[in-house]
Amino acid sequence: MSNNDAYAFGRSRCEIGVSAIEKMKPSHQFYGNIMTFIIYIPVAPFHSWEASKLSRDDPDYFNAWIVAWGFNISAFIATIALVQQSATVIKYLPTMSNAVSLALLNLMRWPSKNECGIVQQLLFIIMCIQANLPMGGLAKLVQTMWVFTVGCFVLYVSPLVDFFERVPLFALATAVSVAIIFAAGDWISAVMTVNVARLGLVCVFIQHVSTELMLIVGEPNYQQVGSTNILKAAFLAVVGIVAAGVFSNVTDAKNTLEVLVAERTKEIQSQSERLRMVELAVQASDTAIAIVRQDCSIVWMNAALDRLTFKRSGDLIRRLDLQQQDVRRLERAFQGRDETLTGIQVGNSIHNIEVSTFPYDEMTTIPGGSRFVVVFRDVTAERAREKAELAAEKKALHVQAMTESIEVV
Repeated sequence: MSNNDAYAFGRSRCEIGVSAIEKMKPSHQFYGNIMTFIIYIPVAPFHSWEASKLSRDDPDYFNAWIVAWGFNISAFIATIALVQQSATVIKYLPTMSNAVSLALLNLMRWPSKNECGIVQQLLFIIMCIQANLPMGGLAKLVQTMWVFTVGCFVLYVSPLVDFFERVPLFALATAVSVAIIFAAGDWISAVMTVNVARLGLVCVFIQHVSTELMLIVGEPNYQQVGSTNILKAAFLAVVGIVAAGVFSNVTDAKNTLEVLVAERTKEIQSQSERLRMVELAVQASDTAIAIVRQDCSIVWMNAALDRLTFKRSGDLIRRLDLQQQDVRRLERAFQGRDETLTGIQVGNSIHNIEVSTFPYDEMTTIPGGSRFVVVFRDVTAERAREKAELAAEKKALHVQAMTESIEVV
């Protein structure tokens, strides 16, 4: 039977609140890395197989193997990052290595000799960076700037594209991505994130609808195809907007819950500290105090009551050296009413025992009947003084009676 149940109860509730906050922290789910893993695992062996079919005399032989090795290394890094369960440095490498492998794909001009699709390819990498949810805003910004630098270098070196024609479009897309990074971070609220996502969906939808309408007007027999494409775009836009709203609601609910749990945890910690101070004060008291159930089993007691112990037991009556008539008086006191028992002999000392009901919450306390606070007030010295005063008074009366008798005689 522990003497620290009250303090332990408050502390356990505090630990529950802290653990609840810990559980609500975001898990290390790097969805962008998962996307790159799914794409690079089949693409890397395909490029290796295509490169193996070339002979050494082929002018594209070395270029093909450079591209193949670049993709294989990226696939290996993506696999290691996916296997890792913690947010280590390896988690930040797949998107950066993917940008390099795509740059090699366009610079080596293999397998496509007359095309340079670096802008579209690197925009996919930037999307993967955004999809790595647990990644911090600064890390996303650094990786996005790395991808932008690689893209600008390829656009500058490649003879297949006009650098000054493509860079502004690539810069605009990258700037939008950076804005999303800041919107998703701690600098701007989650509401801004949802609004940016919805605005992006609306802009893409408007651009797609405008293009299809132009084709419907300008191209013969295109109305049915164009209307179908518009319908598909509308469906995707609506689903995306609804999904953004649902995500916003879930995020708001989670943030609200975190605030409530943090406030409750702070309150429980404060209560636990007060309970600890009360525990120390009551334990240091010379007055014996116990909290017992209706069946006299002890829930809590202080050190002063432990010093009154006659026999080690979890039962209060059996623990004390009481006379039989006092045992019956104490048992009757545990019938649900407040009562003070005077002149109870406990071992060699005399106590007045105060029994009072103790309110408690059945949902948070061990069941077992009503609770009672039992306070033992030691009146041994007071009774001894009263006896001494009474004896002195009797002696004085006796002397006075003898004196008066002598005077009469």
